[in-house]
Amino acid sequence: MVSFGIALLASGGFIQSAAQIFEIKDMPAPMSGSLEAHYAFYAYSLEDSPDKSSGKPPYVQFKQFVAHTGTHEKSDKDLAAYKGLEVSIMKVAEFDEIVNPESFCENSKLKLTQPKEMKSMPVISADIAVGQSTASEKQHEIALSGIYYLVVSNCGDFSNLTITGDVVVRNTYGHLPGNEYHKKSFFIVLSVCYAVAGLGWMYLSIKHRHKLIGIQFSVSVIVLLGLLECFTWTWFYTSWNAAGSYSQTLLAVTLYSSTAKRLYSFMLCLVASMGWGVTSQNLETCTLVKIFIASTIYFVASLFQELVLFFRHSLLLKVNFLLICSLPVQIWCLICMIWVFMELRSTMGLLKERQQTEKLQLFERFQAVLLGMACIAGLNVAFQSFDTMNRMSSRWYYQWFPNVAVSHIIFFIILIAFVVLWAPHEGSDVYAYGEQIQMEEDENDAENADVDDDDTAPKKTTVTPEPIGVSM
Repeated sequence: MVSFGIALLASGGFIQSAAQIFEIKDMPAPMSGSLEAHYAFYAYSLEDSPDKSSGKPPYVQFKQFVAHTGTHEKSDKDLAAYKGLEVSIMKVAEFDEIVNPESFCENSKLKLTQPKEMKSMPVISADIAVGQSTASEKQHEIALSGIYYLVVSNCGDFSNLTITGDVVVRNTYGHLPGNEYHKKSFFIVLSVCYAVAGLGWMYLSIKHRHKLIGIQFSVSVIVLLGLLECFTWTWFYTSWNAAGSYSQTLLAVTLYSSTAKRLYSFMLCLVASMGWGVTSQNLETCTLVKIFIASTIYFVASLFQELVLFFRHSLLLKVNFLLICSLPVQIWCLICMIWVFMELRSTMGLLKERQQTEKLQLFERFQAVLLGMACIAGLNVAFQSFDTMNRMSSRWYYQWFPNVAVSHIIFFIILIAFVVLWAPHEGSDVYAYGEQIQMEEDENDAENADVDDDDTAPKKTTVTPEPIGVSM
């Protein structure tokens, strides 16, 4: 029985690239009588494409493919007539019907079975010659939308071969994978939202610049980080769509900006719940050390999670692996939220004791916003977990929304809530800790002044005056 060489494919851990132009250089060919899957493409048909403006159908192109012998026993010239080495793309949804693991080689060719319910074979193939590159660089139209494996098969009788060549997959709108296309438009819209929020916040900050407190400066930083993140993601997807490959430097900047934005936001919620700048001027050193340690743990864990999630579709990573990689961040977020609500409860209790009604109402609204967003975030996580159980081939069209868009929308809503709660206005300084101290000092001065006035006022005497002179 011929070997069915797709163990890596079955495990979901085969090597993958996230670009739509794949360069293969001196890659070992499959052993004789086996096949291997290496990449996953996400393609729209012309009919299903979200952008048909170009009018050009999507295609796959196998460029400059050539095989070479990897042993001194036989030269490329000796294997010039070698048959059986092929490169193909196969639709994932029908893969099990197309390929029979018991028998997929016949007469030195890949034997495929056409699915019963399909009029055409969802496979595009090209032969790979030994010693000379493929002369034809034909653009093969992709007629069906879906996820496609890049499969290399060897149905010949020789095993020691290496392969070099390029695989180009282009959708109607460009090289961006189908599952990434909507993210570009989403981040463009989100960039506009951040810009509008930023301009509004800038106007209020300039207008009431003499009334600003620390938390309001921190909100400005978050707005800028959000705008930077959306801008870098938009730039990243636009350049990827045009060039067919992405810049690793730009990817690193984008992931760092995303992580930094979330981390800074978490920390702002935490220090705000502690009453920083409102009930206390500075935080204790012990508290600052705890925040620093928590921030470091989150930054490392979240950055790793971002990398894994970015490659999860192209690598078709298993659900168990994704859960393991996401678990540290989820645990951290849960602990941080508990910490925030505990500190918030303590701060509100302090405000009640001091009978500072305005500040108490502000923190009550802040607590309501956090509770609402925590519930929405929990529902989104539950939906993602349920959705992940479905086959990727049936959900790749919309999967970007619950896994990417919803989290950004929730964050933006929280940011807008912060903007509304802490918006600069004429009475902003009433929330400041320094103003509170000054008011108390003024009250103490007034009381002392009353005491001094009492001391300097003439006092009534109870001594009866005696008459001077001789009484008659």
